[in-house]
Amino acid sequence: MIPNFENIAILVIDVQEKLVAAMPKPVVDEVVKNIDILVELVSELEGEVIYSEQYPHGLGSTVEPLKSRLAGSKRIEKITFSCLDETDFLEEVLPSLPDDIIVVGMEAHVCVLQTVIDLFGDSVSEEEGRNIYVAVDAVCSRKKLHWQNALDQMAELGVFLTNTETLVFQALGEAGTDRFRHYSKRIR
Repeated sequence: MIPNFENIAILVIDVQEKLVAAMPKPVVDEVVKNIDILVELVSELEGEVIYSEQYPHGLGSTVEPLKSRLAGSKRIEKITFSCLDETDFLEEVLPSLPDDIIVVGMEAHVCVLQTVIDLFGDSVSEEEGRNIYVAVDAVCSRKKLHWQNALDQMAELGVFLTNTETLVFQALGEAGTDRFRHYSKRIR
């Protein structure tokens, strides 16, 4: 299924200094790059951009270049694992979320997974539910086994597991444009 890029949101979960430092290199570098590409794309498409920070006093703030790219976006500070367990998210973000949401971030098997599960649970019905897209190359965990287990659980829920390049080219729809050339260079 292709997302509705005319009414889309991206939720960036907990890409913070101490979490990034704990992730395996070079995986985390690629994940941060891919998140940056997707945030840029959704912003250009005038979609909704939201990001969370888990206990920033202990885990630090969102890493660069994401911090700069996310300036002006809706930030949710949380101590819960699921974004939907935070009052600010429930009151300020959830009511305006479109049906198609790209979810990226850290850690796949904790905060990302619990948020995705709760986003599905919040849907009115299966016919009117949300379409959740997780770019597998834009989420990570400290251990590959945990990352894979989270993806398996998300797939069982009905999450659309995809990747950054697929999402970018689905949004662009055609080659030969300035936007295509820009994103082609970024993806390489």
